[in-house]
Amino acid sequence: MSARLPGTGLALLLGAALACTGDPEPRAERGAARATSVGAPRPATNPDPGAAAALAGRTSPAAVVALVLAWDTADLRYAPGYEEALQSLYCFEPAAGCRSEEPGWGELTVVDGYLVERAFESADSARLVVIHDVLGTVWPGGFEATAASPAVTATLRRLDGGWRIIAFDPPLAPHLSRTALLRRYAGVVPDSQVLARWLRER
Repeated sequence: MSARLPGTGLALLLGAALACTGDPEPRAERGAARATSVGAPRPATNPDPGAAAALAGRTSPAAVVALVLAWDTADLRYAPGYEEALQSLYCFEPAAGCRSEEPGWGELTVVDGYLVERAFESADSARLVVIHDVLGTVWPGGFEATAASPAVTATLRRLDGGWRIIAFDPPLAPHLSRTALLRRYAGVVPDSQVLARWLRER
């Protein structure tokens, strides 16, 4: 069962998140979920990812997931400042002081956007399902088209007055928008010209 994501708080948070990422405003669709497309960059206007993460944690589970996805697809997941801000939104191992280690990733998934559906929400816990619009997979030295990737369920809990992600099932692999992919691979193998031709065929 899915439910429409709340609009006002999420829209405000996404505006702040996308100002940090340089990606455009999301495109909302009517119905049970919110679809977000990812595209060309614009100049950053909010250089404080820590403040954006703190706002997301105070706002709602949907705001936390929206921020994580926006930074993920903009290739900011491991950028200085953003990685630390994202860690403040995770709590994979509560018994170990919210240690939230990630596996090493050998591949990147290229996406045109994603859909977020709210599966469950109560006063102190929530589950949201993320479905990516997948174009393909890229790794150092190669790439291939892929039809889809499994939906990812984000489980959140309210901890110390803020919402934090306690699990991604399966783990959330890194995703890149088309423009973030071309920025990352400019001048390396596979280079941006080869990837641009590949993207035009998708």
